[in-house]
Amino acid sequence: MAFVHNGSDIVALAPDGKQLLTFNSLNPPLSIRIAALDNNGPRLVLQCEASKGGDNVTAQFKGWHDAHSFDLAIEIRAARSKLVQKIAARITQNAAGWNIATTNPVSLETTGFACVAATSTAP
Repeated sequence: MAFVHNGSDIVALAPDGKQLLTFNSLNPPLSIRIAALDNNGPRLVLQCEASKGGDNVTAQFKGWHDAHSFDLAIEIRAARSKLVQKIAARITQNAAGWNIATTNPVSLETTGFACVAATSTAP
């Protein structure tokens, strides 16, 4: 059994029901989590964060592409401006681990956005 707060959080179950994505787009800093939901019980398997973006980086969840990949639009808001840069990203799990594919790696790098595989007992 897993409990996920979903008030202002984005909560999305993978198409096969074996992974759960959660993050809060309203409360910085950006932190996206993937929990595995299997016979070993719910556990954190991936955490993605924008370490340099502070309050100016958020994301829009664009959906699970398949059971092992999901799409995001990472949004970078210019300081003291209404201008927002959107960067498309697909995060994919394969036998070697997790990978990020993006349309603009340089801009994404300026936010410090990175994903780290995690081992935990609860999401």
